[in-house]
Amino acid sequence: MNAFFESNRERSAALAFGMQIPRLGTIRNSTDKVILAEEDERTINDGLFAPPAQNYPFRPGLTDIDGGDMLAIRHDTQRQPNDPMGLGSIVSNHPNSKRRGNAAFADGHAEYITRKELHSLMRLHPGLQ
Repeated sequence: MNAFFESNRERSAALAFGMQIPRLGTIRNSTDKVILAEEDERTINDGLFAPPAQNYPFRPGLTDIDGGDMLAIRHDTQRQPNDPMGLGSIVSNHPNSKRRGNAAFADGHAEYITRKELHSLMRLHPGLQ
């Protein structure tokens, strides 16, 4: 589950950003907000998806988040074997940043989405429009 939707107060990214823990019915643009993502097999460590996120498209006053969990792209046949992890791989436009993985959104639909799109702060942060 996306760390911004985590209800455990000790682990919630929403609280770290000074927000309240969001309720699904209050989320604007729920078709754009990722709630669940298929995590890369090399970064699975718990049930929380705390990915690096780029401030893209750029919004003044926001900074990138350097998380450790990556979107799994194991189903994309064009995946490059040398697959770097972390925010640097998204910002540097590595070929795998354009590869796709599975994600579910706050409105209930699912998509096959690129890492570049998913690892955007706009897709992960429920309070951003």
